[in-house]
Amino acid sequence: MQQPVDVHFSRATRLVHAGLAIAIILQLATAQFMQSPRRDRPGDSIFELHEIFGLLAMALALAFWVVLIMRHRGTEPGRLVPWFSAERRSAMFRDLGRFLSSLRSMRLPRYDPGDAFIPAIQGLGLLLMTFMAASGTLYVLAEWSGMGTGGAIHELMEVHSFFGNLVWAYVIGHAGMAMVHEFIGDLRISQMWSLRRGD
Repeated sequence: MQQPVDVHFSRATRLVHAGLAIAIILQLATAQFMQSPRRDRPGDSIFELHEIFGLLAMALALAFWVVLIMRHRGTEPGRLVPWFSAERRSAMFRDLGRFLSSLRSMRLPRYDPGDAFIPAIQGLGLLLMTFMAASGTLYVLAEWSGMGTGGAIHELMEVHSFFGNLVWAYVIGHAGMAMVHEFIGDLRISQMWSLRRGD
């Protein structure tokens, strides 16, 4: 087993990451059992919980973006969203090639904090979670304001429901890769989940 890469995340990053992860898991769980509102019936109490957890997820997603912009250590925001820089896109595709080459050789590339591909995937995940929280929040605001949830809001929620499957795929993949890296001794999951100030 190899020596784990020593990665330091700010306490604020770890807090918002943990909070958003828990909110998303609660969202996914309630979505499996809730009764969504229809013209002939309102949503049930589990749906109301889903809405509350969605508002919490929106607040945490916004907090995550603020932390990313304000923090002094950790992945630069530009590496999470490399799509507007030719140099960052080129670095991401180079790392993707290295990653695929390693997989063809039946091995997992060692985690490198300087990689460009993994942060881009994490950035896509954060954008996805932000979209899901924002679209759900728009639905709740339209509902609470009495504007109604038909028309454009209804169409937005159709997209929201479709993207829910991508959230499942991302959460399973993200957690699965973390466990694989933990298993091979590349990273320690505790580095991201510890809430102690000195970690």
